[in-house]
Amino acid sequence: MTHPQRERIAAVLGRGQGSGYLLSPWMVLTAAHVVGEETTARVAIPGFGGPKSCRVVWRRLDERCDAALLVAETDLLPAEVFRNFERLSWGFLADLGALRGATAVGFPQVQRSADQRLDSEQIVGTLKPASGLLSGRPVLDSDHRAPDGGPGWGHPLTESGGGSPWAGMSGAPVFVNNSLVGLVRSVPARWGEARLELTLGQEFVRDEAVCELFDQGNVGYLRTTLDPPADTFEERLRAYLAREWDKVKIYGVTRSGRGDGDWRLDIAYLSLELGNHERPRRDAGDDEAAPASRRVEDALAQQQRILLRGNAGSGKTTLLQWLTTLSARDELPDQLAQFKGCTPILLRLRALARSGQALPGPEEFLKASGNPLAGFPGSEGWVSARMAEGRVLLLVDGIDEAPASERRRVREWLSGLLAAYPDVRCVVTTRPSAVGEGWLGGLGFAELDLLPMSRSDVTAFIDRWHAAAAAGADGDEEQRERLARWRAMLTDAVRRKQDLGRLATNPLMCSLICALNADRQGHLPHGRMALYDAALEMLLVRRDEERGVDPASEGLALSEAQQQALLQKLAYWLIRNGQSELSESQALARIEHALPQMPQIQGDAERVLRHLMVRSGLLREPTPGTVDFVHRTFQDYLGAQAAIEEGDIPLLVEHAHEDQWEDVIRLAVGHARRRERAELLTRILARAEAEPPHAHRLRLLAAACLDMAVELDPTVRDAVTAAATALVPPADVAAARELASAGPVVLELLPDPEDLDDETAHAVVVCAGNIFNERALPLLAAYADHPYLDVRAQLAYSWRNFDTAMYGREVIARLDRSDDLRLMVTSRAEAEFVAAHLTDVRRVEFSGDLPQDVVEMLPLGPLVEWRLHENPRAIDLSFLRDAPALEQLMVINCSGPLDLAPLAGTRIKRVILLGCPGATSQRTLGQMPRLGHLSVADTSATDQFPPDVLAEILEAPALTSLRAMADDLLPACWPLLREHGRISALDLDSLDLGALLGVDPLPAVTALRIRNPERLRFLPEITRVFPGLTSLWLYDVEGSELPTGVLPPGLLVAVDGTQPDGTEPATTPPVRWATQLPWYRVQEG
Repeated sequence: MTHPQRERIAAVLGRGQGSGYLLSPWMVLTAAHVVGEETTARVAIPGFGGPKSCRVVWRRLDERCDAALLVAETDLLPAEVFRNFERLSWGFLADLGALRGATAVGFPQVQRSADQRLDSEQIVGTLKPASGLLSGRPVLDSDHRAPDGGPGWGHPLTESGGGSPWAGMSGAPVFVNNSLVGLVRSVPARWGEARLELTLGQEFVRDEAVCELFDQGNVGYLRTTLDPPADTFEERLRAYLAREWDKVKIYGVTRSGRGDGDWRLDIAYLSLELGNHERPRRDAGDDEAAPASRRVEDALAQQQRILLRGNAGSGKTTLLQWLTTLSARDELPDQLAQFKGCTPILLRLRALARSGQALPGPEEFLKASGNPLAGFPGSEGWVSARMAEGRVLLLVDGIDEAPASERRRVREWLSGLLAAYPDVRCVVTTRPSAVGEGWLGGLGFAELDLLPMSRSDVTAFIDRWHAAAAAGADGDEEQRERLARWRAMLTDAVRRKQDLGRLATNPLMCSLICALNADRQGHLPHGRMALYDAALEMLLVRRDEERGVDPASEGLALSEAQQQALLQKLAYWLIRNGQSELSESQALARIEHALPQMPQIQGDAERVLRHLMVRSGLLREPTPGTVDFVHRTFQDYLGAQAAIEEGDIPLLVEHAHEDQWEDVIRLAVGHARRRERAELLTRILARAEAEPPHAHRLRLLAAACLDMAVELDPTVRDAVTAAATALVPPADVAAARELASAGPVVLELLPDPEDLDDETAHAVVVCAGNIFNERALPLLAAYADHPYLDVRAQLAYSWRNFDTAMYGREVIARLDRSDDLRLMVTSRAEAEFVAAHLTDVRRVEFSGDLPQDVVEMLPLGPLVEWRLHENPRAIDLSFLRDAPALEQLMVINCSGPLDLAPLAGTRIKRVILLGCPGATSQRTLGQMPRLGHLSVADTSATDQFPPDVLAEILEAPALTSLRAMADDLLPACWPLLREHGRISALDLDSLDLGALLGVDPLPAVTALRIRNPERLRFLPEITRVFPGLTSLWLYDVEGSELPTGVLPPGLLVAVDGTQPDGTEPATTPPVRWATQLPWYRVQEG
C-alpha cells in the first residue's frame, strides 16, 4: 500500500481554506475547524475540475480531536482514477517512541503563486507522541528549514491562520510507513514554523459513528500498530521464518559438509492435489464450478480458513512449511492473494497440547513454538496487534497429534482465538479420522483432503529427488550417471509393479523408495514392512558407513539392533502416553531404565541419548529440552514392534478405536507372528460386535490390516472379510476414500452397478479408483456405461491412478461418451492413447503442465468442448481455428501467456477464462460472431474490462451472457452494459451489494448469479437494479439472515452457503437448502 496517493489529496473550502484526504471517491477527511459550524463545504482535487459541494456528516472539535468527515453527492474523481485507490491503513501508536519519516501533504499558504493559485507541499519530519501528552496534541517536527513566518503562531492553519506560512495545511493527512496516523490541526506557539500539532486518527477511528459512516461509505481500511522496534522486529521475524522453515528433509540424500538431508523447499517441494472433503454442491445450470481436484495454490485460493486432512506422510506439514516460507518472504503465488501481507505463525500441536497444560494465547505463540525471537525488542504486543489487524496467517499443524481427550479443548481454544480475532487467516491440518466431518465447520472452515499422488506426481517427485541427489554429488560424474540410471529404473518399476505403485502414493513413501532404490542400486524390497525395515537399516547403519563416519571414534558404538531396541522404548512410551514428544529428562529416564538389560553398551543414558540424536537420523530436538521422531511413521513402526514384543495385544485392542493407534495396529499386524496376528484381529472383531458405537471403525481397521498380514489363518481372514461387508457400499465420497485405505480386499466386496442409486454408484467408483490395483479394472469397467454422468466422470478422472494403456483399454475405451462426458488428459501417454484409439472424442480437458504438442494432439473434427487446466506454459490457441464444431473453450488457472487473438472469427459460443492473469487481446472477443457467453473472472489480474475494451467485446452480436469480477464492472462499465441492452444473464463475483446503490437499472437482465456476496442487507437493491429479474442464484452465502422476504413475488431463488455456526442460513420466507441447489419461488406476502 503506497500512501499518500496524489489523486486523494484535497483542498477543502469552508470557513477558510484547508486540506484533506479522500478516504473513498466520495468521502473526505479534514479538520473540523476548517468547516466550522457549516453543514456543507466545498472540496476540490486539483487537476480534476472545480470544487464540489459536500455535506458535513461528522465532526468533533475539542482539546484532543479536531476532525470532520465530508461526503460528496457525486464522485469527486473519475471512475478510472479511483479504481486505482490503494486500501487505507490507519496507524495506531503503540508507545511514545519517536517515528522518523513522518510526512504531511497539503496546500499551504507558503506554496501559493503570485496569483494565489494553490500548490502542494510535503513536510517530512519526526512524529513525537511524547510531546503534548497532557493536551493530547502530538507534534510533527519538520526536517526542513522553517519558512518565513508571520506574527500569528499558535493559530489553526486555515487560510486565515494568523499569517502562518503553513496556513491551509489544516486537515492535511499525516502518514508514517504508508499508514495514516492523523491530520494537521495547528502551529504551536513559541516553536516558530518548524513544528505542527496533530490530531491522531486513533482518537476518532474507533468512534461508533465514524465506523458506521465508514461502513456505509464502503471505506475499506486496516488498523496497524506503529512501533519502531516492532517494525524492526517484524523484519527480523520474517527473515528468521524464511530461513528456519525453508528446508525439508529428503531421506537418503546428503550434502557433503552441509548437513544431512536438509534441502531448500524450492528443490524438494511438490505442489500436490487437494479435493473437497465432501462432495461439492452441484448446480446443473453452472458449468463453471471448480474442478473436483486442484493443485494446492488453486484449491486454497480465496479461502480464509481451511481444515486440511491428510494421511501420515501425505505432506501436510511440508505444505504448511511452504506457506510459512513464502508468506515470510512475501512471495506467495497470485492465487493466494488473501494471505499476502500476513506474517505466518506456525504452531505444532504436538508441542502445545500436552495434557492439562493451558494452550497458549497470542502473546505466547512465539515462545510456545520455540521461536528464539520471543522477547526481542518490539515483540511485546506484536502478535495480538497483527492478529487484530488481520495480518497473521495462523498455521496449526496436527490436530491428530493432540491426545483425543484434549481435542475438544483444542477446538475451544481455536474458536476463542478466531472469535477474538475474526480477520485472522487460518490453516489447520489433521489426519482424516482424528476429527469428524464438520468439526470446524461452525467456525467457517472449508474442508479439503490431500489426495494420493497421481502417476505424474510420482514421476515428478522421482525426478526432483534424483536432481537433488545429483546436486549433492559434488562433481562426481560417475555418481550422476548412476543416479540417472537408477531414476530411469525406478520410474519404470513404479509404473510396472503394482505393489510398488500402491506404496508410492505420498511424499514420505516416495522419498523412502527413492532413497532405498539408490542405496540398493535399483534392488528394492517388496512390501511396506520390508520397505520400512530397510529404511531403518539405511538410517541407522548405512548412513554412517557411506559417509565414512566411525561412531566408535567418539567412544560409543551402538549396533543396529541396540539402537532399534532403545528407539522402540522411546516410541512405545510416546504411544502409550498419547504424546508426540517427550522431555529430555523423560527420554533419559527411559534409556536409563533400559541400559541394565543391555550391558554391552558402555555409556550412561545422557551419552546414549546424544548418540541417538546425532547418529540415528530418527530423533531430533524440535525445541530446547524436548525429543521427538523425525516423522510419526517411524515412531509408529518402532512402537508397534515394541508392543508385539511386549505381548501387549490386549492394550492394542483396547485402543483400536482411537485414530492415534490406527497405524500402530496395522504395523503391529505386520510385525506379529501368525498366532499373534490372528489373536489381534479376532479380538478386534469381537470388540466390534460388543461395542456398536465403534463397530464401523474397528471393522474398517481390521480390513485395512489384511494388507499387512503376510500369513494369516484362513478362518480369521474370512471373518475379517465377512465383517467388512457391513462397510459396503460406501455412503458418500468421504466414506469411499476411507474404505479405499483398506486396500484390495475391499474390491471383492464392492457391488456391481445393478440396483444402486446414482450417489452410491458414484461412491463405489471413487472407492475402487483410489485402491490403485489392476484388480479394480473389471469392476470399474462395469460402470463404464452407467447413465449417471458423475459416475463416468469419476472413471475418467481415475485414469491417472492406473497404468495408462491397461486402464485405457479396459475402462476409458468403454466409456459412454454420447452426452456431456469430458475426458481428462494428464500426461503425454494418455493423450497418445486417446489420439490413437478414440477418434470421436467430443469433450476433453488437458490438466497439468503439458506442452503445446500434447494439448493439440487430439483430432479436431469432433471437438465440441476443449479445456485447459492448471498449465503454466504459454499456449498458442491458433490450432483451435481448425476445430469446426468447437462451441466451448474453458481455460482454468493457467498462469502463462494466453493470446486470445486467434479466437477472432471462430464460431465458438462460450469462452470461459478463470484465473488466467496472462490473457491478452481481450478486444478480439468482440469479433466472434457466435459468442453468446463470456466469463473472465476469479483472476489475480486487475481491470479485466476497461471501458474501451468492454465496449469492443460487447460488439459480439450474439453476446447475451457475461460473468466478471464485480469490481471490473462497477461502476465504470455499468453504463456500457445499460447501453448495450442485450445482456440477459449476468454473473458477478465478489459483489458488494452496497455498490449497487445509485447505479442505473439493467432491465434486460433476467438471470443473475452472485458469488461471494457482501453486505446482504442491501439485497433489496437487486429489485431496483434488475427490474426484469426472474431467476437469482446466490453462492457462498455467509450470514445470520438472508432477507429474501424483500424480493418480489414469483422470483426463483437458489442459494448455496452456510452460516458461520455451520447451520443453513435463515431466510424469510424460508428457502430450501440442499446440495443440488433447489429452487425456491418467493411467495406473495
